[in-house]
Amino acid sequence: MYDWRKEKNFRRVKNEDDTTTYLITVYGKDVEVSEEIYRMYARYHRKSVYMEYDLKVERYLRDKNGNAVKDSNGIAVMLPEREISYEMLLNEGWEFQSPDPLPEEIIFPRNEVEGILLDGLDMLTNNQKSLVKALFYDGYDEEEYAEILGVSRQAVNKLKMKVINKLKKIHTRGLLNLTSNETTYERNK
Repeated sequence: MYDWRKEKNFRRVKNEDDTTTYLITVYGKDVEVSEEIYRMYARYHRKSVYMEYDLKVERYLRDKNGNAVKDSNGIAVMLPEREISYEMLLNEGWEFQSPDPLPEEIIFPRNEVEGILLDGLDMLTNNQKSLVKALFYDGYDEEEYAEILGVSRQAVNKLKMKVINKLKKIHTRGLLNLTSNETTYERNK
């Protein structure tokens, strides 16, 4: 049976002086957080495991003794998944905005993360910025953009992957700076 606790990236550590340290692992680095943030993170983690795994487990119809109920052919009756599609709920007019901030928003304030991303975009060359605008904002696919530039689709894909990896490195460095106690991230002006 699946045990979600083996894959969690947060833990409590009991110190020698009977205090507890709460840790969350971010990009391979342990970050000490308050008990409140730890509890919220753990709650959201368990909720995501429930949504990703528990709802999708096959279940069988059982009688009052816990035995599987079988149909006329002797095959156990399987119940449908408990998962409901997000698209179906949206079509019915459901709204899903939670009043609670996400754990990431508590640990990494949104304006600081946006600053990191904007700095990353500022560090791109003009060609790289044009590619980001065309593919991610203007809705072109790689083939269409390659045709505009007069290059192969593979060349556009290679440039896109280079840009994505560059932005990932900048983003990761910025988040690690946010988590260190000595440094805080400030947007370059």
